[in-house]
Amino acid sequence: MKCIHKITAFLLCAVLLIVPITAFAEEPYDPYEDPETEWETIQTTTTAPATTAHHGTLTPETTTVTTTTEAPKPVDPPLVKITRENMTRRPKVGETFTVSVIFHNYSGTVALRSGLASFEPSEGLVLAENSASKVVPVIEANGVRTVQIKVRVTKNATTANQSLSVTYTYSYKTPEGLQQAETTEKLLVTVVPVSSSEEKSSVASAKPNIIVSGYDFGGRITAGDTFSLKLQFRNTSTKLTAENIVMSVEVGEGISITSASNSYYYASLAAGQTRSQSIPMRVAANADPEGARIDISFHYEFVDQGVRSDASASEKLSIPIFIPDRFSISEPDTDLIGMQNEELSLSLPYVNKSRVSVSNVTAQLLFDETVVSCEQPHLNLGNIEPGKSGSIDLFFTPIEAGNGSVTVQITYEDEMTQEKKLEIKVPYSADEAYFDPGMEEPIDIPEEKTGMPAWLLILIIAAAVVVVVVIIIIIVRKRKKKKALEPLVDFDWSAPQEVEPHEDR
Repeated sequence: MKCIHKITAFLLCAVLLIVPITAFAEEPYDPYEDPETEWETIQTTTTAPATTAHHGTLTPETTTVTTTTEAPKPVDPPLVKITRENMTRRPKVGETFTVSVIFHNYSGTVALRSGLASFEPSEGLVLAENSASKVVPVIEANGVRTVQIKVRVTKNATTANQSLSVTYTYSYKTPEGLQQAETTEKLLVTVVPVSSSEEKSSVASAKPNIIVSGYDFGGRITAGDTFSLKLQFRNTSTKLTAENIVMSVEVGEGISITSASNSYYYASLAAGQTRSQSIPMRVAANADPEGARIDISFHYEFVDQGVRSDASASEKLSIPIFIPDRFSISEPDTDLIGMQNEELSLSLPYVNKSRVSVSNVTAQLLFDETVVSCEQPHLNLGNIEPGKSGSIDLFFTPIEAGNGSVTVQITYEDEMTQEKKLEIKVPYSADEAYFDPGMEEPIDIPEEKTGMPAWLLILIIAAAVVVVVVIIIIIVRKRKKKKALEPLVDFDWSAPQEVEPHEDR
């Protein structure tokens, strides 16, 4: 009886072991087609009580039975391959290019969902995007997705071999629900590097300057007028862009900005680029005629070799202001009335009411020489200062009687050195000259003789008579003297002479 029980227990264990094995062998399981029936075998041992008669008594006995149960097996993540499209050429330093990243799902049954790709460039590359990651749409079984990312080659790219690391995180369906997985791939990118010699010789670029390349204010500006100042300013750099530009406009006395601010903002000004700005302005009525001063200043930033710096520039402009001309000349207060062949005095009052001097003032009398004569028709007055008054005095003589006129032409220069002319026509009246009737009879004029004048002849005769008289007188005196000396020839000087007494003694 004991042997029968043992055989029965052995057969039962064999049946329990063979049935599960044959079941798995007959229907091979595909975990992706039926994930809920994927199991693994687990062996368990159970102890059952047994009663055996031994010599008429019941003895308890323990029996061990091994059974198998089925448990779910874990599913491996689908295989994902990350590659990129071929590039037609190698990008250069400073060039921005696009990398097309390809995601290939090699699973034939499972789709990839909630995909997110993160990108990390090597030292010689930098992302030219606003974010370092991009969403990857659902990739169906055996499907392919392409994502594009912009990359720029930096100045630190000293080697040709660069890389772009891509980390792809996604979700996939399993019997126990959605599971997450991650795949990382390094994509190689070949660029044109900076040579070692260029790297050593590289220096910072020249600072960009912003200058006022031109301005226009619509021609002549008169005190009290409004005008529009049109500015053109330019970035002088050939490489660097000026950024965050603030232009300030400061005006001097006599000028103001109307209906606008004195500050203007510009996000950027590319290398060599020119921009324009129009500013409304007004000139005061009492503005300085020397001109208005306008200060233009620029404050901006620029980036050179990855370093951001501040810079500033300024310009000074001068706007000439024209003061209206108020120099005036009046006609004579009284009529010019005179006589024929008598000189008339012409006086023209003038006044300079403007706030600037008039220069090189000249006056010229224009007349008909057949009826009027003038010894000094030109008059130079020089410069006439503001507020000064006086008169222009000219003199002329009417040759013919009757009514006539003369013209006074005044020439001067305003503050803009522009020549101006004024002409004033002045009428006059000349009466006929008065003559004495007696003076109208003819006067006999003796004819001139061609011989010696009578007075000269009389003078010559008188002189001859005087000469003859003088000669006669001289001859007579000589003869009297000779007769007086004759008695003294025979006189005896040795005989004593009688002395007559003098009455006084």
